[in-house]
Amino acid sequence: MKNNEDERSFPTGFRIAKVFKTGKIPWRNIRHFDLRGDDFYPCPHLYCLYDDDGMPYEEFGYYLIPDDDSYEFELPLADRVDLKVLLESLTKASEPEET
Repeated sequence: MKNNEDERSFPTGFRIAKVFKTGKIPWRNIRHFDLRGDDFYPCPHLYCLYDDDGMPYEEFGYYLIPDDDSYEFELPLADRVDLKVLLESLTKASEPEET
């Protein structure tokens, strides 16, 4: 969907929202840290094992970014939708019914 599409074209219960995705790195995957960084990125660096499906993250969090100055909160699991599943259901809904 494009930013200029009317929200009424979304499936029921959906709306445009800004979401921030975070990766949660467990302590067991962190092997070293460098608080000074390097010449290119002078900020703290974490050096991690990639032991969880080839990634250092054990899970991801999704935070809804509000339009006002209110607090960001993590989206509950019940409110998350797998994009692939959503797109498949929309495709099936747009196909003509067999009679």
